[in-house]
Amino acid sequence: MSVIAVFGGTGFVGSRLCEKLVARGYRVRLLVRDPLRIREFHQKEGYEVIEGALPDPEPIKKCIDGVAGVINVTGQRGRSKTEMQTLVDGNRTIIAAMEELGVNPYIKISGTSVQFPGENFPLMRRLLDIAFRLLLPNPTRCKYLEQEDTLASQLDWVMVRPPAIVDKHVNKPLQAHEYKHLGMNVSREDLCDFMIDQLDSTRWRHQCPVVGYKRV
Repeated sequence: MSVIAVFGGTGFVGSRLCEKLVARGYRVRLLVRDPLRIREFHQKEGYEVIEGALPDPEPIKKCIDGVAGVINVTGQRGRSKTEMQTLVDGNRTIIAAMEELGVNPYIKISGTSVQFPGENFPLMRRLLDIAFRLLLPNPTRCKYLEQEDTLASQLDWVMVRPPAIVDKHVNKPLQAHEYKHLGMNVSREDLCDFMIDQLDSTRWRHQCPVVGYKRV
């Protein structure tokens, strides 16, 4: 049974991601700092829990050692520069540990407004990017710094760019494209399935697919 390390596994996206991984036959290894949540996860089948927090190298390395892939769905809840730096440093530490231990692939969540190097965004996408930089400067900068470090790594990475993530069923097939904007929201269910699919698929390796429901 393959073990997948998940960072951000107690959050809105991560909690559902872990459930889906276990349902597909994977074991999930989580980095958790809250003792109450640690006891909760220990009671569940298919979970391994490492106590710790980003960006501490020792528990991160312990979480990654021997796994068949890593999915990072950490995200900034607030707007502080301190939280931004924690996530950026955490991403760097995860990358360094994966490179040292020879672990691949690395599936990382980003955002639909984040521009991949070399992309020629249309006017509306550029305006959206500018708006996020002005309204949410630290979370937006966090995404760009994480992208920069991930792209510079030696890993087999995929950076998934979803729009707003919602907790509802969407009766449409999820689409993915190299750069096209595919709508204003995506179901948490479909996003989790797409990220899990990337563990075995090479279709989007070393790319930043945008996901949504508009037909490509």
